[in-house]
Amino acid sequence: MRIALSLFFLALALRESHPNFLYFIVAHLVFSLVWILFVEMDRLPRGRWIGYIPATLDIGAVTVALLLTGHARSPLVAGYFGLAAISSTLQNRTFGLYVACLSVISYAAASAGVTFGWLTSIDVLAEGPQTISPAGILVYTLLVAIGLTIVHTVCFQFVNSNRRILGEANLLLEKVAMQEEQLRLRNAQMEQDLDLARSIHFRLLPESLPEIPGLTFATLYVPQDKVGGDLYDIRRNGDSLEIFVVDVSGHGVSSAFLAAIFRVSMESADRSNPAAFLSSMNEIFFDRSFTGFFLTAFYGVLDLRSLTLRFARAGHPHPLLVRNGQVQEVAGKGGMMGIMRQLVLEDATLQLRKGDRLMVYTDGIPEYQTSDGVLFGEENLYSVLIEGQNEPVSRLPTLLLSRLGEFAQDRSAEDDMTMVVFDISSDFKLS
Repeated sequence: MRIALSLFFLALALRESHPNFLYFIVAHLVFSLVWILFVEMDRLPRGRWIGYIPATLDIGAVTVALLLTGHARSPLVAGYFGLAAISSTLQNRTFGLYVACLSVISYAAASAGVTFGWLTSIDVLAEGPQTISPAGILVYTLLVAIGLTIVHTVCFQFVNSNRRILGEANLLLEKVAMQEEQLRLRNAQMEQDLDLARSIHFRLLPESLPEIPGLTFATLYVPQDKVGGDLYDIRRNGDSLEIFVVDVSGHGVSSAFLAAIFRVSMESADRSNPAAFLSSMNEIFFDRSFTGFFLTAFYGVLDLRSLTLRFARAGHPHPLLVRNGQVQEVAGKGGMMGIMRQLVLEDATLQLRKGDRLMVYTDGIPEYQTSDGVLFGEENLYSVLIEGQNEPVSRLPTLLLSRLGEFAQDRSAEDDMTMVVFDISSDFKLS
């Protein structure tokens, strides 16, 4: 704005060839450039004084321009006063009032000086100086003052309103940013807690599998999240082998917590009779669980002298026996645990042979599904067992995961998946 006014006056000075006016305009143009370079571009340190001194010089320069043009009623000069006041108001209310008041005083003083002959005006725009009567000075001064006051008030209200809105918006953004940071920290803490829970949960699983000549074991454990509700254990107890698989409803921290309670509680329970053991564990789970949670479980005891498996299942998927190239379900009845305190289960017996392969699993495997909701199903699981029957049992988990990924295009599972499988080789020797 300052440069535009300076250039306009410079064009007038060049047209009229008035040296004094030309020198003044060049000086004002240089002043405007210095203002932009050092003030508007933040080359000088900010301070309360930094605007007042240049503004005073600027208004003084416009007053001299008014004297040189002789146009006390010039809309150009009066407009510049108004623009200076607006520009100042946008920066600071007090600064804007200062510029507006200084503009009115300078305008009135210059007009009075020309009218009463106190100051000599050099008119480069007309034949002679345009003077104003004393009454006219008062009228024009009041008009300029009123105009600047209205402009200042409107601009200040507009700017103040926008500043208030922007301030509220910034405050809201700060609150959102603070909440996001708190949420990030909370999520980070939750991730650390989940990592710790995962570490604890995996410690509940057997660190190693029993080494029994003629028996080969393989396991698969894939929790849906960092922790899950599935649990398994394989342990040797004298001349018997205990196999335990449990599936708490749902998945995540709550299911993992209940599975941990179950795992710890079973250590002190009598496990000699599978059905009685699961019934007693049902009472413990029912008393310590929460409404809406239940579990399925399989517990079997394999006699290593006779290869007789005594087992009980509580709502758990039937074990699968691979024998002579065929897959068959192993019978056994029993309801889910945690629904009622008294649960009646029955023991079942399976006579195993050399060359048999037995798999115990959780329902997360057959219920693995595509994005369209198509389940992997029991038939596909049977096909995987048939496909891998001549492969070492250690390769079965990898084969199963591969077929699951192909079926659902590597879609994330919606439930935990667990499998315990073992082979009885032909060179197994009865104890």
